[in-house]
Amino acid sequence: MTQRIITYIFFSICLFTALLSSAQNAESEYELLVKKAQNIYSAVDTAGNYVFVFQTSKNLEVTFFDRQNKKQSDLVLTIPPQITRDAYLGTQLTGDSCTIYFFSEHTRGITQLSVNRQSGNMLKRTVGQLPYSSKFLKSFFLNDTFYILTATSGKNELTLHAVSENKLNQTTFGVEMPDMYKRLGSGNNLLNEEPEATLGIDRVNYKVENNVKSARATKKIYTFGNNIYLIFDDPDYTSVIHIDVVKSTCTYKQFVFNQNKGNHSSKKQGNSFLFEDKLFRVTMTPEQLTFTVLNVDSNNTYATFYATPQNVIDFKNGAIIQENSSDKQRVLEDTQEFFKKALASNLSISVNRKDSIYVVEIGSYEEYVSGGYGNSPNAGNGPNFSIGMGMGMGYGGMGMGYGGMGMGYGGMGGMGMGNYGYGAPGYYNGYSGYYPYNSTTTTIRTIYFHSMIDSASFQQEPGIVPISLRERVSNFETAMFKDKTPELIRIVDLEDRIIIGYLITAQNTFKTYSFYK
Repeated sequence: MTQRIITYIFFSICLFTALLSSAQNAESEYELLVKKAQNIYSAVDTAGNYVFVFQTSKNLEVTFFDRQNKKQSDLVLTIPPQITRDAYLGTQLTGDSCTIYFFSEHTRGITQLSVNRQSGNMLKRTVGQLPYSSKFLKSFFLNDTFYILTATSGKNELTLHAVSENKLNQTTFGVEMPDMYKRLGSGNNLLNEEPEATLGIDRVNYKVENNVKSARATKKIYTFGNNIYLIFDDPDYTSVIHIDVVKSTCTYKQFVFNQNKGNHSSKKQGNSFLFEDKLFRVTMTPEQLTFTVLNVDSNNTYATFYATPQNVIDFKNGAIIQENSSDKQRVLEDTQEFFKKALASNLSISVNRKDSIYVVEIGSYEEYVSGGYGNSPNAGNGPNFSIGMGMGMGYGGMGMGYGGMGMGYGGMGGMGMGNYGYGAPGYYNGYSGYYPYNSTTTTIRTIYFHSMIDSASFQQEPGIVPISLRERVSNFETAMFKDKTPELIRIVDLEDRIIIGYLITAQNTFKTYSFYK
């Protein structure tokens, strides 16, 4: 009897702890000073203070919060008429100053719009211009420095533009990858981010979470520490371009991946995910799936796992899941069915780290309109179809959920911001990959399984895959908003938690909640 009571108390404490860790807290609620906000941006500094920026056709409302989620000030600025049509690039918070970056396609100028939290004074400054031969790829922050990466028209050449002391400094690198410029202009129908003009590449940020939807593209860019990696995947190989911003070096490598079975199949696909210096690569034919982990710097292979349609996948944790639009799930018992469906869409792999474990998601993603056309490689005779989406990251980062495909809702463009990777249409304005895109004409399907890999031994770790932040947020929104989730949402990524802000349009009210990771 005593033992039963102790056991009951123990499990009750565990359950309470689990519920507490997954709970959300209401942090703030206030009415906006501006009306008809079209976009929301955000940034966070190294101390954990953060800012929300609400953009209308004529104004910006900048709301400062401290790390205890207390609102410090709320300022309304008039957008200078010279930049009302400029593209938004990013937001940075440093001390009492919030700086917003814009780009003019017409003048090629990069503009800073800075506001001081205490004085409310606004300063507009043009820090430099991009050459007309430079095609915009991405803008991002590394070590508190704002960078713009461009490709030179018609050349295998990358230029890194850094904002330093209110000036735009540039470094140009020749790239040994012979078809780099061509690759940047192809396969854009598979991007999550809407490309600029004819060039495009998806940015991945793994501060929070990624999934097979967020990682589906076969060309991705990763920025962390002093590093910029551009990764291009083909059925037979992965190409890696590495820029070190401190050493000002650019290197190129190519890794070849051959299959023991079906290596020359026309259905062969390959995709990868870079987690720091570890490349997680999946290669698949109708006869075999190979999952490999290697070091992109040392070329050392840590582990390789194999699967065939005739056998149970012995390195997976849990079941194979098929998830459709509206979060409907079913378990696939047949490995052959997984092979068939995965190869009929876009092969994908994502990696997230939980303590000492890499949680790997392997599967595929596809979307198609009701007429039967899709963006899968074997979609038939119809035209490829892809929803235009921008990352909407801001300085606070972005993230994806483990288990599903979701796209999020995100605010609509405004100020010509659709093509520059921050706050553009259709994305969840800072947290792509959390929710399905519910549409009467678009169907989405992901198929995936998880594998937990020990970060030291690179062997499979047995156990149950932990519930993802995506699932906890999704459950909260279902309970809070039912089927009327606000369209304008913004997320700030902090070290131990995220802050999600929801704009309730009917009341012009902004509500924020925190979720611990």
